[in-house]
Amino acid sequence: MADAIVVGAGIVGVSTAIHLQRMGMDVTLVDRRVPGEETSAGNSGIIVREIFSPVTVPGDPWALAKVVFNQQMAVRYQPSFLLAILPWLARVRREMRAGGVDRFVGAMSQFARHAAGEHKELAGQAGTTGYYRDGGWLRVYRTAKSYEAAQELRHQARVQGVSYTVLEPGEIGEIEPDLRQDFFKAILFPETVTANNPEAVTKGFAAAFSNFGGTFATADAASLESDGEGAWSLQTSQGRIRAPQVVIALGPWSSDVLGRLGYRFPFAVARGYHLHLRAGGAARLRRPVVDVENGFVLSPMENGIRLTSGFEFAHRDAPPSPVQITAATFAARRLFPVADAIDPEPWMGSRPLLPDSLPMIGAAPRHAGLWINTGHGQYGFTLGPVSGRLLAEMMCKRRTIVDPQPFDPVRYDR
Repeated sequence: MADAIVVGAGIVGVSTAIHLQRMGMDVTLVDRRVPGEETSAGNSGIIVREIFSPVTVPGDPWALAKVVFNQQMAVRYQPSFLLAILPWLARVRREMRAGGVDRFVGAMSQFARHAAGEHKELAGQAGTTGYYRDGGWLRVYRTAKSYEAAQELRHQARVQGVSYTVLEPGEIGEIEPDLRQDFFKAILFPETVTANNPEAVTKGFAAAFSNFGGTFATADAASLESDGEGAWSLQTSQGRIRAPQVVIALGPWSSDVLGRLGYRFPFAVARGYHLHLRAGGAARLRRPVVDVENGFVLSPMENGIRLTSGFEFAHRDAPPSPVQITAATFAARRLFPVADAIDPEPWMGSRPLLPDSLPMIGAAPRHAGLWINTGHGQYGFTLGPVSGRLLAEMMCKRRTIVDPQPFDPVRYDR
């Protein structure tokens, strides 16, 4: 019998398994696929330092109308999902009106402060440091209005001690000469670390876990059950395994398992798309760039320029919609000289969100030995290693790297 089972082999689950292993536990990591091939494969590779913006419902009538009528590229919804998401959005609005933004900034800033360091710590063990690069990332603003709307971002950066530099178009050209200069200003966050192959990072972490004695098994999480004798069991490719503690780190599928155990946490799913494009001619992109108005990111990756879309609210398992990524591809060509697509079709994945935009990390309220590490939204890759460390410290009753209280699952067990 193992000491712990970690269900889910994305960046969050793999990092949790590694940290438990480093603290002396015998751990079995399970997933239905090989590690790193679900949600963790599809992101911009940015380890975000300035996590200051939770999901909100716009207060400005004009901005709200653009969202309602699906005219906002950064956030869209599938019309068939509108009635399903409205109660969740109403809860988001209540959370934010009750001080949710300040709670989010306070909790996530302490996390983000450790994110890059924890990535590099695990990368050193796994031999994946070559995937990481320094140099920061750029947020570009096409208009004075959008730049002024980022005043709160700049304020929080100063308060939280995150360095940034405001650049004029000519200065942007000095560090990214191939960007088209049709924007008002940009903000460079120089401390941000990025990765040029997030999937390979996760796979490398998983390989290190196995090399140091960890066990990986293929399993369907639907078979998880309490055996009534103080242990959890799961049917895997290696037979039925048991452990006194189990971690649910299944990202957008966490609600399926937790729901069967009687939990009705208010998860929503935000889907995202990416597409790899070739750079035109001899053009080169040196760091990730986010087009703030249009809500997409261009990131230089090992296999091309990755275009990552904004949010799409839809049923998790609904067929892909090409609208958002198609519009983003058109807009991207006005920012950087990209050529044809490398991928035959866009990648699509889902990310779990809670109304306060904070992840859920800690002990399940009503089941001994059941732990939860999910709900990271768009920050899963950023926070995977530090999130895994936090939960491992809680499980092993050690001093925690950050205050775990804001992430306690009990906040939604009503």
